[in-house]
Amino acid sequence: MFSTPNHTAVENTVSGLVIEDTKRTPFDEAAGRENLEAIAPLSPIVFRPDGEGRGNTIRNVEIRPPKDDLSHRVRVLQPETTIEGLTITSPVGYTPNVIEIGNPATDVSVEKTTISDITLDVETAETQFPGHALFDIYGSDVDIEEVSVPKEVEEFFGFRIKAINRPISNCRIRNVEMRSGREALFINGREQPVTGLVVEEFRDVLGSGIVTKGDVEFVSEP
Repeated sequence: MFSTPNHTAVENTVSGLVIEDTKRTPFDEAAGRENLEAIAPLSPIVFRPDGEGRGNTIRNVEIRPPKDDLSHRVRVLQPETTIEGLTITSPVGYTPNVIEIGNPATDVSVEKTTISDITLDVETAETQFPGHALFDIYGSDVDIEEVSVPKEVEEFFGFRIKAINRPISNCRIRNVEMRSGREALFINGREQPVTGLVVEEFRDVLGSGIVTKGDVEFVSEP
């Protein structure tokens, strides 16, 4: 979605979408080799940085992957992205992170990302990626609110903000109910600073805690 080669997706809106029973093909018979895209974690929704893509929106979308395919995530690699009303069900296992905003391996802008009304009705499967996150944030000016995680997710961080190749500023996380087996919120400012961070109404149900490393500055005490 929003990733057509040689075309630029600008200010499109998709709503009322259900994505279910997505499958991966482990072997490409025509090519006589393993399909690398099939091995990689499946991303049913991708805001890819093709051309000057920006300003795209999804509303009221459900992702229901089959129980035997544990890799599913949403990847935001465009600025001015809006996600309103997203529900993801099924276990998480192969997926390194469920919602990824930005990526340290690419020099793309994800500023002005707004995500609201998110329900992650997921649980940790036996096949895990310990130490990964439900939300991984690598960009500035990201606004996330109204997140519900009704089941405990073992070995996953809740939110993880990592300033790796560039500073991160002005991120806001509001009205969250988190059940994370690892740190509910982990902020890594060891390589670059994280500043202007707002955390309000953050309910850490399991008491996993908020942990900061390096140069991290809150607007107010979390």
